[in-house]
Amino acid sequence: MKRRSILAALSLSTAGIAGCMSSVMRSDNESHYPCDHTSWIVVNGLPDQPKEELTTAIMDGEYTTSGDLQLSDWLNRDVESLLLTYEDRHYKPIINRENGMTRLQVTEIVPTGNKGVRVNNELDYSVTVKARVEHEYDDVLDEPVLFDGEVKVDGGRRVTLDNTDYYGRMQVEFEIKEVDVSGEEASRINLNQEYREETWDADVGQGSKILNIYPTRLSFDTITGSQAYCRWTGNGRFSGIWPG
Repeated sequence: MKRRSILAALSLSTAGIAGCMSSVMRSDNESHYPCDHTSWIVVNGLPDQPKEELTTAIMDGEYTTSGDLQLSDWLNRDVESLLLTYEDRHYKPIINRENGMTRLQVTEIVPTGNKGVRVNNELDYSVTVKARVEHEYDDVLDEPVLFDGEVKVDGGRRVTLDNTDYYGRMQVEFEIKEVDVSGEEASRINLNQEYREETWDADVGQGSKILNIYPTRLSFDTITGSQAYCRWTGNGRFSGIWPG
């Protein structure tokens, strides 16, 4: 996997993910909630202060401050354990501390752990499908083609394509190659050589895609993303967890 360091002065809103815990009182009496049970942070969901630190690191290449980062205070966890999402791209933070100064940088990655692209066969007969799944971040991945081949799906069964559990912008192409049916029942099936394609962003809210095979058509459904994140208002007030 290729990795590129990107440092920047951004104005991103970052959001912490998943379980958010106890309230912490700041000296200015503003209350915030650290998300200490998750590592995925959506930058556009954070309050202004930690958001500025991250956006600067992403856009300008680095963010430098005396002492510690506001991000560490707001989230109450090790910043280098976070996975950051900003404008459908993903980053890992890198922290360097020296002579009382803290420098925040990021490196771009393509994370895995998603649910993967699936094929759902609603027929009573096995179907052979030609599939191609390609990741659009070819500037980060050494091999952006994640899957390219044929898969046989038995009637009434569902399969997940190998090596498709990535996050980021994906494109999938499906073509029906063969339906294992003959005789009178074959007249109900009209799928030979039918072709479908879809492009989507596999991320916090939208996990992956599933191709449904019906007797006369193909259709895509969205697999809801499994990640959740905390949200704050611009002045730092905790506003809830999404999805709630």
